[in-house]
Amino acid sequence: MKVVTPFEVADCNTELLRAGVPCRVHLTDACGAQSLWLEAEKERLDEAHAVIVEFFEKKGAKPRFDETGTYFTLQ
Repeated sequence: MKVVTPFEVADCNTELLRAGVPCRVHLTDACGAQSLWLEAEKERLDEAHAVIVEFFEKKGAKPRFDETGTYFTLQ
């Protein structure tokens, strides 16, 4: 699992704003395991996923979303 910093999450949120996607990524970090979750309208999840995947793949990580599309981890 790839470890992400709060600064990278902030940068990802900036990219979402630049792309015009009204969404925020939040980081949960507990006992060495991280997960991220999206604060977004359901209708905009596909757009948010595209921006998030592009952002983190540039950093060598691959987002893995759960079945709801609102929670993810980085591989």
